[in-house]
Amino acid sequence: LVRIDNERGAYDGTRHLLEEGYRRVACISGPLHTTTGRTRFEGYRRAVEEAGTIDPDLVRHTDFKTPGGHEAAIDLFRSPSPPDAVIVMNNLMTEGALTALRDLGLAMPGDVGVVGFDELSWAALLDPPLTTVGQPVRELGLAAADLLARRCAGDMEDHPRTVTLAPRLVVRGSSTRVRAPHHR
Repeated sequence: LVRIDNERGAYDGTRHLLEEGYRRVACISGPLHTTTGRTRFEGYRRAVEEAGTIDPDLVRHTDFKTPGGHEAAIDLFRSPSPPDAVIVMNNLMTEGALTALRDLGLAMPGDVGVVGFDELSWAALLDPPLTTVGQPVRELGLAAADLLARRCAGDMEDHPRTVTLAPRLVVRGSSTRVRAPHHR
């Protein structure tokens, strides 16, 4: 099995938003009955608990699809106490959430900081570019090919084996707060 450390990726993305000064960081995640939904939510939960306490009103679980991300974001940002940042736990839900922010007239990062999960081919093309938790796709493929080649060659010494690769936070403008110049 070859996978990425989903919990670490969600933790790193959430922690980044908190370190940028956002205080009400929301999470749009997949269903908890899925491994990906559960582990990514756990990374978010761990980061916000380290920073204080988790607010259940800032969490939405949906179906990992574009309409689910849109509906969850609309619900979050129309609430009486909306978040000032959001981490969205996959590419399709991120598309939906970004559409919702546009529909609501909210700007990144001025009104809301945003981190998406999965390195999207178009992330750098947005204005501002989208901060993402990138999966090492090439490395995942190489590790899977290596495991398959070993198995085909009869090298079962360490089989079954799990290879877990680290995700990479790619910080761009959607999540970085503009800071006032420092005067001496």
